[in-house]
Amino acid sequence: MGKIVLSVSPRDEKTISRMFPSFEFYSVASVSHLQSLLIEQNDILLVIMDLKALGVEENSFRELIRSRSLNLPILILADDEEKLEKDLSFDFGMIDFIGKPFDKWILNEKIEVCLRMRTVMLIFEKDRSLRKNKRPNANGNFFQESTINELMDLLETNNDNLMVHLRRTSRMMRILGSKVQSLHLAGYGISSKELERMVIAAPLHDIGKICIPKSILDKPGKLTAEEFNLVKQHVLYGVAILQFPKDDVPEFLETMKMAKVIICGHHERYDGSGYPYGIKGRDIPLAGRMMAVIDVYDALTNERPYKHAMRHEEAMEYLKANSGSHFDLVITDVFVSVQDQILLLSVQ
Repeated sequence: MGKIVLSVSPRDEKTISRMFPSFEFYSVASVSHLQSLLIEQNDILLVIMDLKALGVEENSFRELIRSRSLNLPILILADDEEKLEKDLSFDFGMIDFIGKPFDKWILNEKIEVCLRMRTVMLIFEKDRSLRKNKRPNANGNFFQESTINELMDLLETNNDNLMVHLRRTSRMMRILGSKVQSLHLAGYGISSKELERMVIAAPLHDIGKICIPKSILDKPGKLTAEEFNLVKQHVLYGVAILQFPKDDVPEFLETMKMAKVIICGHHERYDGSGYPYGIKGRDIPLAGRMMAVIDVYDALTNERPYKHAMRHEEAMEYLKANSGSHFDLVITDVFVSVQDQILLLSVQ
């Protein structure tokens, strides 16, 4: 088993080590010690740090991250959690926060998230090595499917029966994207390369749910406001996850960029009432507007722990009723025009 680096106050170190007796810890008291430890040891899973206890200012911490000395998930203990989260946010990959004094259950959930994130990083590192030493496959995809399949497998361990949904969204993206492409509509142009990236990237739209507690994702009843706000964070977590690839293969990086566009856009609404940024209209990238329709349709027509499946006809009426408010009018119309193909796909 790997170890956790603790760079916190003596009191917090004692508390955390008692709370998690199954883990082994490295105790770190200075930045130089932390940097040397990260170079010398390859069994580190994550870093838990208190910037104040370590004597590190925010700007110095930013430089530490930019230098890539910390290529690991980081959990920061903070007196002013909200301020730090706003200032540091998700700029550099997986940085998470917990306020002090910390709750044992919340800390346990945060550590579990960080450990899953470490697994994600290992997937990217392994597949990057493969891409560097192999030629592209027939489609020029450089093991993209392999990487994405591994990420989806990991996601499904945290959210039951999700794999089929992810596969369907990819196929629906091909159907919808091909139709949009064939219509040559002004402002809705999609190149063949862009479409291929959309199709490959589509299953990653919910990858951030790796970071959401399984108990919430599988909850049979209605979520509380606090739980729903936590679920909404999966968008920003998803973007943070895709900060990890440090790749030498341009096409792979372009596909990851497309995935980030889809992640950021698929919960935005055409009228600006969505999240995470509240952007509206055509300010929402086209791939995000397309995924919004696809994701909602598939969610409506399939059973979830908290609801029954809606009939195809009812789902289509819902999309049309919310066209122009939730959804792009043009994209909704195109989706409706290919509904026979979508229905056939959804029952396979």
